[in-house]
This record gives sequence, structure tokens and C-alpha cells, in this order.
Amino acid sequence: MKRKSSVFYINITLSLVAVLLVVNAVSPRGHELIKRALAAVGAITGEGTLNYVARFAGAQNPSNFIGSSIIYDSGTNVGVGTASPSQKLDVNGSLNVSSTGYFGSAIYSPTFTTTTDGTYDNTMSGGTFAGSTVGLRFLNGAGSYAAKFSSYYGDLNVYVGTVASPINAMHINYNNGNVGIGTTSPGYALDVSGIINTSSGSPSGSGTALGYISGSYGWIQSFGSKPLAINPLGNNVGIGKTSPGVKLDVAGAVRTSDGLRIGPWGGSEIILYTGSGCNSGDTQIAINNGRPLCMHGY
Repeated sequence: MKRKSSVFYINITLSLVAVLLVVNAVSPRGHELIKRALAAVGAITGEGTLNYVARFAGAQNPSNFIGSSIIYDSGTNVGVGTASPSQKLDVNGSLNVSSTGYFGSAIYSPTFTTTTDGTYDNTMSGGTFAGSTVGLRFLNGAGSYAAKFSSYYGDLNVYVGTVASPINAMHINYNNGNVGIGTTSPGYALDVSGIINTSSGSPSGSGTALGYISGSYGWIQSFGSKPLAINPLGNNVGIGKTSPGVKLDVAGAVRTSDGLRIGPWGGSEIILYTGSGCNSGDTQIAINNGRPLCMHGY
């Protein structure tokens, strides 16, 4: 089909205008109809403020009055609620995202309202990206108590307490992954500056564990049929005292249920035990695995 030229449409438009003029001139009813139609359209009045995006601001419906919206266009940036936007989009007030929000490489000093339960209005505030430090802080409704995550050159610090006096509760070293509690320079996978307390737990697991049976005793246990070594690299061990003078220094009595060996295992040793070769109840002492020496207590 051959496409009609623009002259055809211009002729159609002029023909319609001519018909309306004729009807308006010769027909009183047609004149009144055209008058009412033009009156219904009405004139658009009013004017906005320079650089503000215009909007229909009248109370009529439909409204024909033009006013200013809250959107300001500086020619470079757009502001919502502000006439001095410093970024491509600058919002003075709260921002609600009902679906997914996508951001670029950085967010500077944001505040996100998460949930409100009628008692607490918890907010999550990002810190500045000045230098090599960036943070993320969780505030209570009054803004006085906070938990804060702060990263400096890749290290991660966790702070708790008040905004005025935060406590560095945990430090994670980015270079080796070591975790420090009470220290910002952990030298081991877990480095604790302070006392570790366990309040429950029965012996089970793998490797080595420690725990506490409520109201009964504390425990240290190795698993996998492996022995538990105390000071395997040396140094004295004290039981009941803080300054042991020998490898094993006990402040108090020692009780065994299966004898006591003194000296190299399987070599020149003194063995104290209750067993065959002596009368029942006697203590048997074997020297160099030789004949037993029986000791009878009264």
C-alpha cells in the first residue's frame, strides 16, 4: 500500500476546521456545542518556580493550575526536598525502597530504617569512606547505644556499648584470619586477652575440648584415642600451687587407683601398687621389676 504524504493529513485537518467554522456560523445549536466544548477544556493558568519541575497544583479535578513540585533540577543534579543537590540524586528525607535497590561502588553516610516494633526504631548507619576506614553501625531508637563494624585496611573490628564509649569486642586480622577477643593483634587463630568461662557441655566431639558440668566439675578432654599432653615443650606443672618447682609439683595428697610408677617407663623404675605377691591390703613396691617389697599399713 502506498504511504500517504503529510499534505494529505494537513488537508484533512483543514477540512475539519472549515466544517467547524461553518457549523459555528450557521447553526446556533452547533455554535453552543463548540462553545461548551472549549469551555470544558479551560485555560491553563499559573506558573512554577525556576528550576523546579512543574505539577498541576490546583484543587479542581481536573486541575488547570500549574505550580512547583518538590523536585529541583539544577541542570546537573536532581534534588528531592532540597534546592542545592550535591549528587546526581540528592534526597532530603527518608527513602523507601519497596523492592530491590541497586547501588554503585560506594554508599556515603547512609541511614536505613529496618524495622519498627512500636518500642525500638533500629537504624543501620554506614560510616564515611575517608582514608582506608569504613564502618557500619546499628543504633537504638535513642541513638545512644550501638553495635559497630569497622574496617581499617581490611581488618574487621566489632564494637559494642555506647556511642560515646564503644568497646572493641572482637578483631579479625585480614592478613591471616586470626581472631582476637580483647586484643587487636591476635597471634593465633583465636587469641583471647582475658578469662574464658564455660557454663555447660558434656565431653564429646573431636580434637580437644573443655567444658563444665553444671554444679559438678570442669573438664578437659582429648578425642580420637589420642593422649592429652600438658606442657609438651617443657616447663613445670603445679596442682594446687602457682609456682611449681619441679615437673609435677602437687600441694596436697596424691591418690591413684592403679599404682604409681616413678622413673623411666619400662626401665629402672619404682612401682607402687597393690597386687599379687603380697598379702591382701599390703602395698607392693617393685624395684627394677624385681621381687616385690611388701609394706603393710596398720
